[in-house]
Amino acid sequence: IREDFNQKVSFKEKEAIVEITKKIPARKNITFSPNNFQKYLKEDKFIRFNNSLLQKTVSSIVKNEKNPLEILKKLFFWINKNIKKTPTFSIPNTLDTLKMRRGDCAEISALLVGFLRCVGIPSYVNIGLVYREGKFFYHAWVSLYVGEWIDTDPALNQLIADPTHIKLFQGLENQWEIFKFLNNLKIDIVEYR
Repeated sequence: IREDFNQKVSFKEKEAIVEITKKIPARKNITFSPNNFQKYLKEDKFIRFNNSLLQKTVSSIVKNEKNPLEILKKLFFWINKNIKKTPTFSIPNTLDTLKMRRGDCAEISALLVGFLRCVGIPSYVNIGLVYREGKFFYHAWVSLYVGEWIDTDPALNQLIADPTHIKLFQGLENQWEIFKFLNNLKIDIVEYR
């Protein structure tokens, strides 16, 4: 059995049973201790935030807000207003996405994680599948800590991501792993409540 904060996967022979719940956070003010979330607060080759353009942009959006959920809302709505959602054939990078003002789910998720980490909110990109219009598609979205872990999906304009998101990998460095088994994947929706 593999569990995440809103997803439980159990395995039987060649089957995986995935249980997903939608999590709506309580409104609270949180102080983060960097030691607890170090890997979710640092830069990597995809998530870049030690840059004056990004820092000025985040500062102008967030202003004096301290509540992590309110910060998420401000960043989320700014991205939805200012970043054009378009298929992109590139390796996602926070700074490139901010400069080009366009991207697909991976670029938009990288940008949001860069914004969140810039203000000290632990976050990461999920790689997996999402159910849309009767089919499952490759997708990327964001998990962040606002006193508890939640999922948000700026590419699909879901402040709180719905339970149709199936997490397979964490981090953009793993985005190509999904293609190794996508053709052999068969998904049946057993129950939806």
